[in-house]
Amino acid sequence: MPTAGVYNGTDLRVYVGGNVIGHATSCTMSLSMEIRETLDKDSVSGFAGGEAGQRSGSLSFEGLASEDVTLNAATVESIADLLTQFNSDTAFAWKFSSTTTGDVEVSGNGLISDISISAAVEENATLSGTITMIGAPTFGTVPA
Repeated sequence: MPTAGVYNGTDLRVYVGGNVIGHATSCTMSLSMEIRETLDKDSVSGFAGGEAGQRSGSLSFEGLASEDVTLNAATVESIADLLTQFNSDTAFAWKFSSTTTGDVEVSGNGLISDISISAAVEENATLSGTITMIGAPTFGTVPA
């Protein structure tokens, strides 16, 4: 049964190749579309017209930097996994969803376009990065 009401942000996660990004503290999916302006000299409204143009998307993630490859008995993506994926120059499958049957699930292919590790004195080391979508995402629901 899908989530009732407002999503709890803790439930939404980014997955890389089927594994969740471990120790994540936040994630964002962004989709955008350029609008091609269709204003011409014969337009009388004074407002620009527009038509759909090129679409793009990305997923960003932040979390605590860790080399754990298992978390709560599940396999997760660690710093080493994400750095290896970045260095491979190979598109991989990603997913943005919760684990609740019937919830929205967005998936596709992408490349890690940036990744950062920050480590301040006596602070938790953090990880952040961006996955740039390659091709159109697929919209579905979390299966049972």
